[in-house]
Amino acid sequence: AVIAAGTGGGKTTFALNVAQAAAEAGHGVLIISMEMRRHELCDRIVSSVSGVPAEKLLKFECASDEERAQVRQVASEVEKAPIDVVDAFAVTESAVAAQCRKAMRKRPFSLLIVDYIQLMKSDRRTSTRSEEVSACTRAMKLLANELDIAVILISQFNRSRDQDEVPKLSHLKESGSIEQDASTVLLMHENKDGLTEV
Repeated sequence: AVIAAGTGGGKTTFALNVAQAAAEAGHGVLIISMEMRRHELCDRIVSSVSGVPAEKLLKFECASDEERAQVRQVASEVEKAPIDVVDAFAVTESAVAAQCRKAMRKRPFSLLIVDYIQLMKSDRRTSTRSEEVSACTRAMKLLANELDIAVILISQFNRSRDQDEVPKLSHLKESGSIEQDASTVLLMHENKDGLTEV
C-alpha cells in the first residue's frame, strides 16, 4: 500500500497510527525511516497515543504532573511494543531488503513501513529518477512476497500539484509504477475546511 501527501500533510503520523494499531493487535512492525531519526519517530508515536503535542515532548514542556505521568506511561508501553525503528539515510533497495531479513531473524514482523520511497536509491542503473523510484517500488513488492509481509510505502506529491486541488495518482512524485505496484493508494489532503481527507 502507498500513503501519499504533500509536505507536512500528516502521512507519517497516519502511518505511525497504523503501526501502533498493528502492534496492539499483536503484529510485529518494522519502520525504516530515511527522513527522521529513530527518537523523533518514537516521540511522534508517544505524542499520538498520549495526545500530548510532539512539540511539547521535544522541548520537555509538559504542562502538568498528570500530563508528564501520562507521557511516561505511554513511553513505557511503546518501548515494550513490537515496533522496531531503523533510521537509514541514502540507502539502496538491497540495503533495505538486507535490513528486513536481518530484523525478521531477530524478531519476526508482519508490517514494514518505509518513510519515504522517494529517498530510496536503486542498485540498478537507470536513466531517470522516475525509473529509479519505480525500480525501488518493484523491489519492495518482491520483498513483501518473499517475507510474506504487508508493506506501506510513504510517498510525496510532486510540486506541480496545486495545494487546493484534490490529489490524483498522477500527482505522486516521480510516480512511474508506484500506483501499478501498489494494491492500495491513499491520497491525503486538506480540504477547504482545514480537515484532512483520504
